[in-house]
Amino acid sequence: MQHYILEFFIGFIVAIGGGLNSSAHANSDPIGEWESVKIVYKFSGNATTKKERATDHQSESLIASTPDKAGSVALTCIKNQLFLSTSTEPMGLVEFTQNQPMTRRIIGKTVKLIVNGEAIESKRWNYAPRNKVLMARSEEYARKIYNSAIRGDNVSLKIMHKGEMALQLPKPNKDFANFGAGCGIGRLASN
Repeated sequence: MQHYILEFFIGFIVAIGGGLNSSAHANSDPIGEWESVKIVYKFSGNATTKKERATDHQSESLIASTPDKAGSVALTCIKNQLFLSTSTEPMGLVEFTQNQPMTRRIIGKTVKLIVNGEAIESKRWNYAPRNKVLMARSEEYARKIYNSAIRGDNVSLKIMHKGEMALQLPKPNKDFANFGAGCGIGRLASN
């Protein structure tokens, strides 16, 4: 079940960003703000049951929109799971989520997570070349990025054969605080 959700997610939930930078250090340009977006999805494909294909799934995304920079981030809570995605090409997030091309081609990329200059670990991520979307396979990474945004950490991803890309993590705002109750995070989460 997790597998088909991940493949579905790559085709539908993305973050915006620019091309990869040779330097992953944050600059003094404003990053933007977190924005909450509610979306209804239907699953498709052979990896889903007829019941799943007939069901509307409510999701909530938290997006850091910086269309002129690499490393913009989307956190999405769907079916009580938290997902993280980022784009390796510049694109407008609102337009892309409304008109994104479907893709079935997904390849694995080794990605190293770097927080405040310290390499945390390397793991395999999914990459959709047609959409230029990189997505964590593990909910653990989404939670690490969420917590890094709270702490104000500098976070980058070192992508094998691509280089290092700084993630643009704005300071938490009201949308950030209210996000993710269904995934057990944020101020609205029930403990």
